[in-house]
Amino acid sequence: MSAINDSASSSVQKRHVPFSWRIGVVVLYALILLSALLAAHWYGERTRILDGATAGYSLRGTYQNPKVPDGSCFSAAFMNDGVATDEGEWQLVFYDAEAQRQWVSEGTYQATIDPNVYTLLDEEGQEVGSAHLAYATQEGTTGRIYITYGGETYSLPKISSQPAIYADFSW
Repeated sequence: MSAINDSASSSVQKRHVPFSWRIGVVVLYALILLSALLAAHWYGERTRILDGATAGYSLRGTYQNPKVPDGSCFSAAFMNDGVATDEGEWQLVFYDAEAQRQWVSEGTYQATIDPNVYTLLDEEGQEVGSAHLAYATQEGTTGRIYITYGGETYSLPKISSQPAIYADFSW
């Protein structure tokens, strides 16, 4: 009888999986989950970029050149009602700390046939330039705009989703 019990107990005996294999399986599942999350994020970002390129990105916020050693600054701010971006207000500011001079220009903008190109109109309604929004995020500070004004084109990164409007500088 004892021989039968020994053979029965050996056939029911659980197999022991080494600890390193269990860790490997957990790591594999974690990598699969991470890959799925990255793929979903990439797909969402790709869709957002394609939608923005065809339907237009939101033209709202502040774009400004990176800080330069001489203290000069060029800034562009765009305001709208937050719903439609076909038209709104703009302000360009050039500030030269070394020469203690500035100029401010402002007006309205209107959409063109290209959903990411806008015509800049001065306060009298005359065309004075254009703005080409290469890309922008509504919620963040990622984006780039190309402003053509006064015969020059400026490439500015987005620094804020909120428009920074300057009233006056004090020296």
